[in-house]
Amino acid sequence: MMTHAMLFTGVDVIDGAPRRWRVENSWGAKKSGEEGFYTMNDSWYDEHMFEIAAPTDYLTEKMKEGLNSTPVVLPAWDPMGSLAKDEAAL
Repeated sequence: MMTHAMLFTGVDVIDGAPRRWRVENSWGAKKSGEEGFYTMNDSWYDEHMFEIAAPTDYLTEKMKEGLNSTPVVLPAWDPMGSLAKDEAAL
């Protein structure tokens, strides 16, 4: 289940491919990480990333084409549903 969000603040690119990301964790500076920031391997995102929001200027043409497709309605177990429910309670 998704429990928080992260803001990408930097990337380490080698030979055109991302290797590590600098992220700011939504848990805040006092709870974990180095003043709230982490360095994470790119492979971590392949397994754990649910969703990403980015300006369209950074999307590839193939990604932009997907914006014109019909959205897929996810089943009730979708983790985004539990995040929205949790944040509404705050």
